[in-house]
Amino acid sequence: MISKKRSKFLVVVVFLIGLPLLAFILDLQPAKLQHNRHETSDALKALNFWTQSRAYPYKDIPADKYFKEFEKTRMKLRKASSFPADLPPWKTMGPHNVPGRMISVAVNPKNPETLYAGSASGGLWRTYKASTGENWQRVHTGFPVLGVMAIAIDPVDTNNIYIGTGEVYGYKRSIGGTVIRTTRGSYGIGILKSTDGGATWQKSLDWTQNQERGVQCIRINPLDANTLYAGTSEGLYKSTDAGNNWLMVLDIPMCEDIVIHATDTSKIMVSFGNLGSPNSGIYRSPDGGSSWQKLTGIPNFSGKTLLDAYASNPDIVFASVADSLAGIGLYRTNDFGDSWTLVNDEDVPRYQGFFAHWVAVHPTDLNQVIHAGVAIYKSYDSGVTLNYVSGPHVDHHNYAHDPSNADVIYIACDGGVYRSTDFGSSYQNIGYGLQTAQFYNGFSSSKSDSNFAMGGLQDNNTVIFSGSKDWLLVIGGDGCWTAINSLDDHIVYGEYQYNNIQKSINRGAGFTSATNGMYGSAAFVAPYVISESNPSILYSGRKVIFKTTNGGDNWTATNNGLQLDGNFALSMAVSPQNSDIVYVGTAPLGSRGHIFRTIDGGNSWTNVTKNLPDRYPMDIAIDPGNSQTVYVVFGGFGSGHVFKTTDGGQSWV
Repeated sequence: MISKKRSKFLVVVVFLIGLPLLAFILDLQPAKLQHNRHETSDALKALNFWTQSRAYPYKDIPADKYFKEFEKTRMKLRKASSFPADLPPWKTMGPHNVPGRMISVAVNPKNPETLYAGSASGGLWRTYKASTGENWQRVHTGFPVLGVMAIAIDPVDTNNIYIGTGEVYGYKRSIGGTVIRTTRGSYGIGILKSTDGGATWQKSLDWTQNQERGVQCIRINPLDANTLYAGTSEGLYKSTDAGNNWLMVLDIPMCEDIVIHATDTSKIMVSFGNLGSPNSGIYRSPDGGSSWQKLTGIPNFSGKTLLDAYASNPDIVFASVADSLAGIGLYRTNDFGDSWTLVNDEDVPRYQGFFAHWVAVHPTDLNQVIHAGVAIYKSYDSGVTLNYVSGPHVDHHNYAHDPSNADVIYIACDGGVYRSTDFGSSYQNIGYGLQTAQFYNGFSSSKSDSNFAMGGLQDNNTVIFSGSKDWLLVIGGDGCWTAINSLDDHIVYGEYQYNNIQKSINRGAGFTSATNGMYGSAAFVAPYVISESNPSILYSGRKVIFKTTNGGDNWTATNNGLQLDGNFALSMAVSPQNSDIVYVGTAPLGSRGHIFRTIDGGNSWTNVTKNLPDRYPMDIAIDPGNSQTVYVVFGGFGSGHVFKTTDGGQSWV
């Protein structure tokens, strides 16, 4: 249960940093990231919007803004609060059966039933029943932590836990976040440490004054728990005093993975690079990071490379090597990097070589190797032959060996956390209860039934709430905007990416396509709205705004088929009182974004941007009692975030 004070704080922090991670996509990628044999990754595209919507019109997010706003909000809440004293605490309503993207996982070395998992935007989680995944609880750090991409637990004193914050794939790059997406994810505040098993946390590697960074991995020296290495977006850091101080030991961006030789811990192997960052490759140090050598035998790569050492012979290391939008192959060394052999050139990462893949070798049986990417594979001959394994969700981000049982491995993916007791031949979903699903904009609620609602999830379908914490999954793909008929909630609408609207007349039991008449390109998560006063009328936003008057059976273009400003529609609202009054916000791509209004059902549109800032218009709301009063919220820095008009857009404050 969340306390009243904490619930107030969470509401403000969530608003400030824009947790609804809308991911709208253009197929616009840098030329060097294109691959003519592979489709463009939806994950790659959705990543770009997150950063651009917050940074625009600047190239990147101001370095210290997140933490400054966090501290400012915390001080304001200490001084006074406008929340009613009797405000009931927030409580979970699910979906418990649809966990969202998980990007890290770690087993307590002394108590393998204690499992930690890091989410993409829901912080750190823990269960004390790892074998079944029961009773997941969020671990509150006291800091503004969204993505947790690295977790390390001291094998000597397991009360000492380190987490690396942020989910970063491109080095200080902002190409388009909501509408394109190579920088999907969240920046971090550095490394946090707990010395009491997660009860309290302190800053270790402190990035609160420069947060355009992320921590990719943390490794603890198996023979000296005071010595740690951290792979970050800035390079490789080392600490020799249990995280009290950190020193940069190799200044190459996008450090992705680290292997410490188990018997000679002065020898370390590190991979660098992602999304075309400079000096990518695998590097080795013979002296704990004092000197370095770039290894040969691995081809050049533009994506990221992930490593795993064979525990029974740490000179043997496997590497999953990938370009940004395609896998290159699985490589192996038997001499800790002196030479490498291509084991298998199967494109396991596929179009997500920048995003989701890894390799893991069984600690005592060299023949058993797991190679994961979009899908997951198991080899029984050291990676030479890969066998597809059904069961887990797609987009596999991380894994953890169970130190007490070589056959047990945990994996973190876009569908939560899974456990295998036969080293990857089969998997059990243990993510039930993880409240980490990522909802896009466009959530909807029934006007007549408080226990009926719908929303769209990142990579986890459209979901329907019917009073239970277990929600119904429908449609498939990335769930996007939703709508419910105000007069008959048996009629509902869902959507998967690129404005593919679906209609149901039986509360979601079955859907049919409802896009007849629409044309042209749309954002990855494109807006559409249903009129409350006349639910046969809906509006849908691409570059052209479309309208239906028969519940989606067919659509016609508004504005004589002309685009509003050449940008994708990003946000939309229709007046609850008058179906002819609609507001649309466009994403600043080819030009700055705008707010447009129609008062004649789309026959004509007026630009009412006026003095609004050149930022991303993330959402729009129209006062249900007065159509002249409208609110718009913006993503980005250096401007106001919430604007209001009381005269239908003639002026804004």
